[in-house]
Amino acid sequence: MVVVGTRPEAIKMMPVILALKQSAHIDPVVVSTGQHTKLVAEVLGFFGVTPDVTLEIRDDERTLNGLFSTVMRGLSNFVTETYGDNPPLWRWSL
Repeated sequence: MVVVGTRPEAIKMMPVILALKQSAHIDPVVVSTGQHTKLVAEVLGFFGVTPDVTLEIRDDERTLNGLFSTVMRGLSNFVTETYGDNPPLWRWSL
């Protein structure tokens, strides 16, 4: 799972995301935290990457504490909905 929230993070993580997407053994999940949704989507889109998940953050949650708790809750919900309550630590297709 690669999580990006801001445009600078997306720019810095693009080489990692692209390398993971080229791997025959890893199927990365790209998550946009919703912090800077449009700017992150522009950067990812420039490289042909679409986030698998975009979390939503309300305006009243845009404090440091609110952002952190909302992102952690959103990631937890995504993992639980996608992989169940007890996901394996590693999903390798070797």
